[in-house]
Amino acid sequence: MFGRPRLGKTYMIEYLIENISKVIGEEIPIFHIISLHPKIVKEEEFIETILYDMKYKFAFNGKLVPKRERLMNFMLERGTSNRYKVVVSLIDEAQCLTEQRYEWLMDYYNKLQKEKTLLLTYLVGLQQLSAQKIIFKSANADQIVERFMTMEHKFFGIRSEEDIQTLLTCYDDPDKSEYPAGNGWSFTRYYFPEAYATGSRLADFSSTVYALLKSVRQKEKIKTAFEIPCIAILK
Repeated sequence: MFGRPRLGKTYMIEYLIENISKVIGEEIPIFHIISLHPKIVKEEEFIETILYDMKYKFAFNGKLVPKRERLMNFMLERGTSNRYKVVVSLIDEAQCLTEQRYEWLMDYYNKLQKEKTLLLTYLVGLQQLSAQKIIFKSANADQIVERFMTMEHKFFGIRSEEDIQTLLTCYDDPDKSEYPAGNGWSFTRYYFPEAYATGSRLADFSSTVYALLKSVRQKEKIKTAFEIPCIAILK
């Protein structure tokens, strides 16, 4: 998955962590791995980072071999705790991963697969990820591509009035933006109760917001294709 700005990727990952289990209807172990890209490639540090980001209490204890076993056993334990037998890892800044790191990940993928457990990995990063996939394919590293790069999804910002309407509708709908949690109210109803009571909704102003954004771009002489990060609209 190829993200846009850093904030956009962060919100996307947080959304996935919060909602994957809800959508599936099963508590799935989901881990956000964020620091697999030091310049010096050492397997022990690689394992420690994954264990630490998985909130494992003793990530730095022991030597290399026990750490390997610890990581494998931990993922297997979490994977077999759900009926789908899956462990989800969201690797941030994945464009920094080297081939060696992918090979280490592949070892755990294969071992878990042998135990009929799936290590489902989502790579979140910049456009360089797409270039890496091409390089791996040209180098006949299909074993990496087939395990970690089977599908690509590029995330865009706001590009049309329809996108703005979709975003604002989420603020109007308590099923998508309940605030405060548990009271059945949407953001719009909470912050604009009188207007909400008369039937007004933020989505009604989509065309106005779109026109204002276009006018700002014209004023600033921005000639690139219309696209604004969602976080800029949210602020």
